Amino acid sequence: MPWEYKKTIERYYEIAWRNSSLIEPSEFLKDRPYSNYHHIEKEDDVIESLENKMDVLILGRSLSGKTRYAYEVIKKLKEIRDISFLKCTDINEKDFIIPERVTAWRKRIMFIDDLQKFVEQKIFHVVFDKCHKKEIPILATCRSGRDYERVKQKMSERNIYLDGFKKIELKDIKKEKAEEIAETEKKELTKFDGTIGSIFMGLDEIGRRFEKCNGKEKSILRSIKYLYICGIYNGDNIFSLDWIKFVAKKVYEVDMKTYEWDDLLEELKKDDLIKKRKSNDVLIEEAYIEKIVDFESEISDLGVFRKMISILKLEKDKNEMILKLADRAGDYGGFSLKETKLEMKEFAKIAIEAYTELLNLLNYSINKEHYARIQDHLGGAYIMLSHVENIVENCKKAIKSCEEALKVRTYERFPMDYAKTQNNLGFAYIMLAEVENKDENCKNAIKANTKALKVRTYERFPMDYAQTQSNLGNAYIILAEVE
Repeated sequence: MPWEYKKTIERYYEIAWRNSSLIEPSEFLKDRPYSNYHHIEKEDDVIESLENKMDVLILGRSLSGKTRYAYEVIKKLKEIRDISFLKCTDINEKDFIIPERVTAWRKRIMFIDDLQKFVEQKIFHVVFDKCHKKEIPILATCRSGRDYERVKQKMSERNIYLDGFKKIELKDIKKEKAEEIAETEKKELTKFDGTIGSIFMGLDEIGRRFEKCNGKEKSILRSIKYLYICGIYNGDNIFSLDWIKFVAKKVYEVDMKTYEWDDLLEELKKDDLIKKRKSNDVLIEEAYIEKIVDFESEISDLGVFRKMISILKLEKDKNEMILKLADRAGDYGGFSLKETKLEMKEFAKIAIEAYTELLNLLNYSINKEHYARIQDHLGGAYIMLSHVENIVENCKKAIKSCEEALKVRTYERFPMDYAKTQNNLGFAYIMLAEVENKDENCKNAIKANTKALKVRTYERFPMDYAQTQSNLGNAYIILAEVE
């Protein structure tokens, strides 16, 4: 195997391919426990969908058993398949490949665990494009709720629509069933939250270990939770040690020498609270962050964001952290299931503050594409804010940001990005037209949406085409009120 090919495979795949009849539970579940209990509803439907080359999406809460369900489906396929396990990492369009196999005649399936994390990676859509061209079905897991809504938007932006996926959502199990399982398996139920995973993950014991941690150890874990809430991590819950140290120092005043950090991290590793990689990154089980690690005093997610942006703004070398926080704040505001105006407003303001800070730090001449991306997202944050306050002022700021982005995102160089920003620009003009200068703003909205439709054609991007046509129709309706 050529060296470059091997390195490429190692970069993108946990497992390049494995015979489905030979797959072990640990290859799916990794360090998570395996038991005889799992969800079995609609397995036959999912198996049939995969055998008919249809993409499948398994939805559910954290610890609902999504990955285990995927394993069971694969093991019960009537025909042996080769399964490839993708890593959660940025994709390079130039070198991403589907692994070659000795058994080239055997049909394949691409497995993506935690789709909500995978869509955060750069150029993730290339995987879907290449799999669909080769008629390789994708089997993916994804968290339900806000995470699923975010996935739908990010995929639709890349013209991948989940309407074509076979979807199965795993439900909670009843307390009576949980008690029956716990008695048989000799498990505690004090941390049971309705999910089957909460029975088997040993959360009670992990909780006791967390309580026994000293002050500095708890501060390290709480610093990781700060980063997690704000979306400041890479791939599959990989936390940079430098980022952990930064938060621990700024929030908890933990300032230690390197050997002291090594000693404390080793203790946390011995208690199975974290895993430490050779690259000096730290991994931690998502369920531990969400269900075990708590803060000393009650603080909301919004409070965590406010604290993080306040300390990051004082730094001049934390651009990557600020960008991740800004994107996550925009997600929180845009996909709030509570849909409260206060929540949308506050998260929009945090996103605006973070994007504005990035623009102050950014060298436009060095990275124009990055500048355009931030301006486009800033425009989106202003549009979000205009839904709840100061519609005229915020729409005008959104328009200005979109126009700045379009100085880089031209039709010739970046047609898809151009169309997306033109669509946002048109939407901002429509909102503005509802409160002032209907004639002028509607005509500007019509111009922007018409330009977007140069790219968003019915044949190539039907869903985007429909969205922009809807915006265009709304502009004409408002214009008809004055002409």
